[in-house]
Amino acid sequence: MGLILRQAGAIVLCLVGLYLVVLAAALALAPSPPDRRWLNTAHANDTIFMTQPKYIYLNRGVLRDPGEKVVVVGASNSVRGFTRAELGSFVPPRAVVHNFGLGGANMTEVRQVIDLVQEVQTAEARRRTIFVIGIWYGMFTEDRLRWFTPDRTPGDTDIDIERYRYGFEWRTPSGPVALVSERYTDAAVTAIYPFLFLDKLARDATSLLASHERPEAAILDATVLTEEDRTKYLHYWASAMGPATRQSLDEQFDVLAQACDAILSEGSQVVLVDLPLPKWHKDRSPYYRPFENQEARLVAEFRDRPGFRFVDLGRLDHDADFIDEVHPKPRVTPTWSKELARALSPLLAPGMSLASSVSDKGPPP
Repeated sequence: MGLILRQAGAIVLCLVGLYLVVLAAALALAPSPPDRRWLNTAHANDTIFMTQPKYIYLNRGVLRDPGEKVVVVGASNSVRGFTRAELGSFVPPRAVVHNFGLGGANMTEVRQVIDLVQEVQTAEARRRTIFVIGIWYGMFTEDRLRWFTPDRTPGDTDIDIERYRYGFEWRTPSGPVALVSERYTDAAVTAIYPFLFLDKLARDATSLLASHERPEAAILDATVLTEEDRTKYLHYWASAMGPATRQSLDEQFDVLAQACDAILSEGSQVVLVDLPLPKWHKDRSPYYRPFENQEARLVAEFRDRPGFRFVDLGRLDHDADFIDEVHPKPRVTPTWSKELARALSPLLAPGMSLASSVSDKGPPP
């Protein structure tokens, strides 16, 4: 019996030693975010986390910092439109800008990102946080159309997949249950670095074989859409969102209202931003007018709440300023960031009262 125990112990020690060697190699070689003072999902692919959902879920510990911060959330046009470097250069330097935009997100997933941010913050940190929520109609796809697909557990968002991937949370009939306390999350992330590292190596090898290159800014700035392109994009959103009825946006606007209420109730501030779309898209989409009407009702509901501000960037709708049906060209993103910074700067001024935060645009008559 003693021999068996000694052999078992030797095997365990060998496995632990091997794991520690791989862990040390992963920590030494794994690509980390270029600057741990701020977070930016635009760089997720260049880090060990690889994808935006994984980057958000596993890498949010920086947000524990109690200093003033601006956290941008939304979909891919918030990632591209408000680059962390540009927006950060326009706001007061004592506020740290983080961009937690998530490509393909609807409001349900944006709400999850907001909750993940607040989970790691103290009450004092929440009172010094401004959430910038960029919205457009494509983010209001109903959950049944967005998340009930054959490639996932029905209803799971991309954030949910990351909750369960490494066992940080457990799926139950009543929702996810945390198995790793938030205070130990950073240590747990370090513990799984070998798995992240190996996954990154495999992904990089596949990418090399595919040889995908990111287009340069000059190429994107020179993009010109054809009528065929425009029609293709309109058909895509018609397929993704289903029939444009009066009620089709209700579910996700309810989620947005709940998110705004939760943020304000926790002492944080909300800057809700109506993101620009090219004029041709607004004129031809059956979803745009219902979206505007729902947006106006929500702004009317919240405009008198301390800490709420609405910023309308809809006038920045020149067709030539967009790569496609929603994403801005690199040459115009500084304008987007300047406009947003103009609304943020008073909120970050010393002694600024939350009660003086008002909407830049009221509901239509």
